[in-house]
Amino acid sequence: MNIVIGSGPAGIACAYALLEKDKEVLLIDAGVQLEQRQGTLLSKLKNSPNPEALSELKAIESHLKLTSKGLHTKLTYGSDFPYRGTEENLGLEKSNTGLVASLATGGLSTVWGAAALPYLQADISDWPITAEDLAAHYKSILKITGLSAKTDDLANLFPLHTETPGDLKSSPQASRLLKALAPLRPQLKSDGIYYGSSRLMVGPNLSNKNPCIYCGDCIYGCPYGCIYNSGDDLMHLLKQGSPRLRYQPNVIVTTVKEDGDTVTVSGFDRISKEPVSLKTKRAFLAAGVIPSARIILKSLNAYETPVELKDSQYFLFPILSIKGNPEALKEAAYTLSQLFVEIQDDEISPNTVHLQFYTYNDIITKTLEHKFWFLPLLRKPLIRMLEHRIIIVQGYLHSRHSGKVRLNLKRDPVTQKERFLAEGVQESEARKVIGKILKKLGKHFLKLGMFPIASALEFCLPGRGFHTGGSFPMKTNPGPLESDIYGRVGGVSRIHVVDASIFPSIPATTITFTAMANAHRIGSHDY
Repeated sequence: MNIVIGSGPAGIACAYALLEKDKEVLLIDAGVQLEQRQGTLLSKLKNSPNPEALSELKAIESHLKLTSKGLHTKLTYGSDFPYRGTEENLGLEKSNTGLVASLATGGLSTVWGAAALPYLQADISDWPITAEDLAAHYKSILKITGLSAKTDDLANLFPLHTETPGDLKSSPQASRLLKALAPLRPQLKSDGIYYGSSRLMVGPNLSNKNPCIYCGDCIYGCPYGCIYNSGDDLMHLLKQGSPRLRYQPNVIVTTVKEDGDTVTVSGFDRISKEPVSLKTKRAFLAAGVIPSARIILKSLNAYETPVELKDSQYFLFPILSIKGNPEALKEAAYTLSQLFVEIQDDEISPNTVHLQFYTYNDIITKTLEHKFWFLPLLRKPLIRMLEHRIIIVQGYLHSRHSGKVRLNLKRDPVTQKERFLAEGVQESEARKVIGKILKKLGKHFLKLGMFPIASALEFCLPGRGFHTGGSFPMKTNPGPLESDIYGRVGGVSRIHVVDASIFPSIPATTITFTAMANAHRIGSHDY
């Protein structure tokens, strides 16, 4: 039997690989679930329209915490369940970081934006494996998750890894922007700017056959389950009744230790707090970068031994269009990223810069309402003028320009109480790189009657974009607290870390797709 620890995307990808090789799998996780009320409403919506259930779900979702910069914490169906219990069960204490851990079934795929680009070889040149080593596993993952994408200029840089992509209809603003960009394509390309429709794990997949109906609720959580969620995938596998897969929820793993040809996985029941001990021939750790680091450090008795998570600096800024697009407020559209823009310019960075463009969604209106609260007479006309002229851009940098998150497991010598500290360390160079990006974009977008609002730039704390990893980086010849190419840390042979904890660096392009592909690669190997 093989134990997979964690039901996030990496854990499910690894489990699929093991099942494909006819291995027996016990998947264990902390298993925090969505509240019953929302779960019942989603069950009513999954297979057929139900206006009453949808109305009730929207009412729950409307309770969001907003600041003048937008969402404070992204909820799912109005619930914070993806983040619940981490302080209590992990002893987690954070400072100067936006990174979070998740104990939910499905991990952070319960709140993610579904963006899926592979890594370029040039961006992982410091890895002991290559993009070619991952190629077959990218293809295997997309057979599970599905992918909505178009064959455009981005395909010349980033292979689609599927011959049957789904198709999502662009929003009115996105369609207009793509049309406006077309005459500038040669200039943009010569200046190292490549653009195309976003690639999203949205639509029919193995666990959900529902196509997108453009209800506009993506940011709150898809009522119809169209956004890929590894927790849904797990439930699908269990419903299929595979005799080789078992699932044990509510387990908080604290250590994994190898003794000869046996691995002992120890922890406690999240509900009863009773100890749990499981024995297996091989264990695959995919608990997420914070829990996985805690488990490895405790297993190696590495207290007061800091490790560093590399980060892809996350930043946001709005682009304002002089010409409005009022139909954007009326026409049904999905509200995840609509466009990807990739910048390859050595004067900015030797690595790819990744930008995701978000057109109108009602969070923009709610943010403007919050921002202009002090102008009671002008607020409404200002909002009506701006809301359909704004596009929000999320940007990411390679970890070479970004901050980091330092993790340290401490134990009180008297009480034996453990604390797990996560401290963000910012990188000043990142602001300079972002300044160059805004200047470069402004030069071209002004031709379209659009301009980035640099004064509204949000420079986020380390870890806030959740593109983070590398606490135990893969090396050809690993040293202490480094892993081999199969995720084995500390000289073990039967314990594999398979999530982003083993990435040697973090490229700017989306992390989850490669985390899944790499976990599938490790799970597929013959040991």
